[in-house]
Amino acid sequence: MRQFDLVEYQQRARTTASSKRLFEIWNEVCCLYEQNEITKYEKEEMRDLIFPLLHALGFVRDQVNSKSEEAADTTSTDATNTNNDDLGFISANHDDETGASGN
Repeated sequence: MRQFDLVEYQQRARTTASSKRLFEIWNEVCCLYEQNEITKYEKEEMRDLIFPLLHALGFVRDQVNSKSEEAADTTSTDATNTNNDDLGFISANHDDETGASGN
């Protein structure tokens, strides 16, 4: 039976910025609990640490995705406006060359 070091597991969870790694740690903790190698207290301590970290990482991911989508929309809008401006310029020059007027 291996010795469970609550402080070490907590430190590992605190220092990771990977939701995948946090789920792996949580899975390890659950397996240890199911095998009666850790107490309910230790499992709950880890849960109370890991779950808020997962929520925070999810929030950050959502914010990054939101900003990326906004940037993509802005770029798309700018490209459309540029294309429309170019077409207007071409159309105005074409009218001048042909002698047609927009009036």
